Amino acid sequence: MPEHIPILVVEDNEDDSFLLIRQLALAQLDPFCAVLGDGLQAYEFLLDATTPPKVIFLDLRLPGINGIELLRRIREHPRLHYITVIIMTGSLSPADVRQCSELGVTNYLPKPIDLVTFMSIVGKYASASAFSDTTSLARISCEVVGMSVKDPS
Repeated sequence: MPEHIPILVVEDNEDDSFLLIRQLALAQLDPFCAVLGDGLQAYEFLLDATTPPKVIFLDLRLPGINGIELLRRIREHPRLHYITVIIMTGSLSPADVRQCSELGVTNYLPKPIDLVTFMSIVGKYASASAFSDTTSLARISCEVVGMSVKDPS
């Protein structure tokens, strides 16, 4: 595993994970990426990381602990609280939106994700200096932790 993973995807649906990773590659974001399908695994991963990721794409409906609880733990942790978190979820619940807003999410994107909106948001990170210290790859390299990402083609 690379010492530093700038992007963490926390999504239990393999197809959604694959599509997200493909879109990150199209945005020319070529950092290493970890994909976890369980909220508790993701929190343990963050605690164990030498350097936490710069951005987390987070689903709300997860096994282990749900996305809102994971977000709460991230915001309460002194080493993790600054991480940019982008919610990608099927939930349109006003309570979920309010809780995520109160916990300082950067964006709340309901599924299915509008590609133009998604690319606009991801584009902010494509040229960000946050990834300038990462190895540039011809396509996104993804270390899959805890689940497989399948190529549907």
